Amino acid sequence: MATPKMADSDSDVSSDVLIASPQPVVMNDLNWDNPFSNDDQPALLQGAGLRCELKRFDCLFNARGDKLRLPMGSSSSINHERDPAVTSALVLTKHWNRDKELEYTELEIKSPHMKAALKAVVPMYRHFQISARHIVLRNEPHCVFHYRQEIQEYGSKLQNNEAAKHVLFLLQYMWRELSAEMFTFYSNIENPDGPATSDYQSLWMVFKPDDLIFVRPPNTSKDDRILKFISMDRCRCSHPFCWKDHWTVIAMHIDYDGNSFGHSLESFRIKRFEGFREVHRISVFPLRFHERAAEVRDRLIRRGKEFCHLEGINYREYDGVAELLSDHRDLSILGDDDYFAIQSTMVGFGCPLFSLLIVFYASNTSTTYR
Repeated sequence: MATPKMADSDSDVSSDVLIASPQPVVMNDLNWDNPFSNDDQPALLQGAGLRCELKRFDCLFNARGDKLRLPMGSSSSINHERDPAVTSALVLTKHWNRDKELEYTELEIKSPHMKAALKAVVPMYRHFQISARHIVLRNEPHCVFHYRQEIQEYGSKLQNNEAAKHVLFLLQYMWRELSAEMFTFYSNIENPDGPATSDYQSLWMVFKPDDLIFVRPPNTSKDDRILKFISMDRCRCSHPFCWKDHWTVIAMHIDYDGNSFGHSLESFRIKRFEGFREVHRISVFPLRFHERAAEVRDRLIRRGKEFCHLEGINYREYDGVAELLSDHRDLSILGDDDYFAIQSTMVGFGCPLFSLLIVFYASNTSTTYR
């Protein structure tokens, strides 16, 4: 095998090959505060999403197990470009699993005018870098629906006709894709002639980001709670016995760890139900649908202030039976809290007699606790 000849002089280099000579770097010319400013910024998304149109794709597996992205309705491979819909304002892709079942959909918003509208009115996109990334919405366009009025107001004030056209196109897409859900929303949830009702699939339309939600206690021994809504999701598979076939609601509350106050996340489940149900009868629902929303809000604010005042060293006197709940309480099959105020309490060395002595002593004395 012949060894390639290495160029050891200028004569060995072809005359049509240009070699760039290094340029001297002046240290004072560098911007140390922003290192990216030292290079020419590439136009990452220049020209993307300028055509006010929607393109649809299917993302599915072929016979070899490779995942392909094809134009909707196509069954054969095509010559893939870097982005076959780079100029389209909206790109909808349906993702199918190996069993040809729809897993989820993704809406890629490429239009700079649409992204600017979402950045202006939707809190979660307030710090989103729209000049470097596209916005991708999975499944239903929740944020477009919940902030439809704000988006419409934003678009009505635009002086650029092309930008206003793109914002209107985004709202039209939402109305077309959610036509059945919108009918349910205005007929049942926003019905002024009766209590708000919803079916199971449309529950996401009831919860708006940053809503105060009311959590109904599982039994009478616990108190009502109000938390801040963050998000919700559920499994969308077609399996009839899927154990994730429930809405999982993520909410935030203020808690105390013994040193400082802070925010903590908590999840709640809304089990599947058939037909329509009144919103205020669901285990978790927005506070605005409560029949006595103002009263509950004021009462829980007072309780929260009392909780905050307990920070530090406090002394209280309690006159009554002291009940100590065991760490090994029996739960239901689904893991829910039981409905018993107290079960067999094992304290000390696991001796039930010792537990009975504590309860007997507490019932005859006034307990001071810190």
